[in-house]
Amino acid sequence: MMRWIETIVMGLALFSMGCSVKSTPPVTEYAIIGKSVGYDRLKDTHCRDASLKILEPFGSYEYSVNELHYVVLPYEENSYTQSAWVQPVSTMLYNEILKAIRESRIFATVSNYSSVAKGDYVLEIEINDFKQYFTPSQKRSYIVSDMTFTLVGGGDFLPVSQKVVYKKIKTKELNAKGGVEALNQAQQETIEEVVKWLEGTCKR
Repeated sequence: MMRWIETIVMGLALFSMGCSVKSTPPVTEYAIIGKSVGYDRLKDTHCRDASLKILEPFGSYEYSVNELHYVVLPYEENSYTQSAWVQPVSTMLYNEILKAIRESRIFATVSNYSSVAKGDYVLEIEINDFKQYFTPSQKRSYIVSDMTFTLVGGGDFLPVSQKVVYKKIKTKELNAKGGVEALNQAQQETIEEVVKWLEGTCKR
C-alpha cells in the first residue's frame, strides 16, 4: 500500500516538474524615446517669466496600460501577444513632452502634474489615437497619431490656444516593430510642432 502511494506521489511530482518546465515565449518591450529639441536659451516672448504646469494626458483606457494595440480594418482591434510597451503610452508621451518643453526654455519654469506648484498657464493633453492599423488584407500597415493640446490660463482657466496634431505614417514592416518605429517618428514630429506652437502663441 505504501509503495503504491509513493508511486502516485512521485508521479504527481514529476508531472508538476514537467509542467513547470514549460514557459511562455519572452515578450519584446518597446519604448517611446524622443530626441533633444536643441534649444539652449530663453525665448524672447511674454512667457519667458511665466510658469507652465503640464497636466497628465487623458484618453481611452488602452493608453494607460502596457498592451500594444493594433487594428485590422475595418473593425477588429487586438493587442500583440509577444510585444508590449515598457510603460503605458500616456506615461511615455508625457515624459517626452515634458522634457522637450523644458528644453525649449519658452517658459521660466515647467512643472509636472504631481507638483503642488500652480502655473501661470496649464497645458492639457488629449490622446485621441496612437496605434497601428492594418488593411483588411494585412498587406499594408500605417500608424495614426492624433493628439489635442490646449493651453489654458492658470488664473481664469479660459482656453488661450489649441493645437491638434494629426500624423499618419506608413510602416516599414508589417509587425509590432514597424508600428513602434513609425509611432516614434510621429511623436517626435508632434513634439516639434507643439514647441513651435507654444512659442508662436507666446509671441502674440
